Amino acid sequence: MTGSVHVYLDEKYADQAAPTKFQATTLTGAYLASDQIVPFRKRYFALLQRLFPSPANHVPRLPEVHACKLFPERSDAVRFQLMEGLVSIVNDMGLRIGRVGYRRNNGAESIFRRDRDAYRGSYSNFEREFLIPACFMFGFRPSEADPLLHYFMERDESKLQYFLFQGNAVTNQWASEFLPAEAMTVDYSKVGDVSFYAKNLPGGVLPDCMGYLLHLRWRREEGDCLSPFSLRMAEICDALTRDLVAEQIVGLKGT
Repeated sequence: MTGSVHVYLDEKYADQAAPTKFQATTLTGAYLASDQIVPFRKRYFALLQRLFPSPANHVPRLPEVHACKLFPERSDAVRFQLMEGLVSIVNDMGLRIGRVGYRRNNGAESIFRRDRDAYRGSYSNFEREFLIPACFMFGFRPSEADPLLHYFMERDESKLQYFLFQGNAVTNQWASEFLPAEAMTVDYSKVGDVSFYAKNLPGGVLPDCMGYLLHLRWRREEGDCLSPFSLRMAEICDALTRDLVAEQIVGLKGT
């Protein structure tokens, strides 16, 4: 890759209604090089136009895509076609997809709660404050082959989100000017900006949908009994070119 790369990120919190074995907090990222952003956007918009045709000279509202609540007024056939279209785009364009996460661990969460209570007198959210930032820090750091990476996360309009991601990245960029490279876990010279996006951004749709598909495939491979709809989505995920996907779901110590 040349130039800079946009890494669009989407988080998924553990479904506490599911059996513990299938609960995982994950962060999915889609990598688009600077010269891939416009071609991807055009192909994504063309896919939407095929799925939702409109009269000539009429510009319909851009649909918001939420993978877990996909087009509630449409048929399953349309939902499957969208996912199949996105998988085809990823394969054709050779887009890299990463997904990292942690299995739910009550022991580790108890330790976090105890330490947070002692530190500032209030426990907030283990997944949001600890697991998602850990996924970001350790799962999406630049490699030696990467150019400058710019990160984009879905906006939640909170000061905490800025502190955990944008503020943390800038602080470490500054610190890296004073510390030797071997003292830094991440090469922050290749970490660019951390920005936030609205839900209907084309680049943001990709990690949302790919993370949804990968999670269902992971659950199937872990032995979960999926509904016919979810099983079909997992089968669509099987069409993803394996070499384009890096995926790791791990456990935490702390029991």
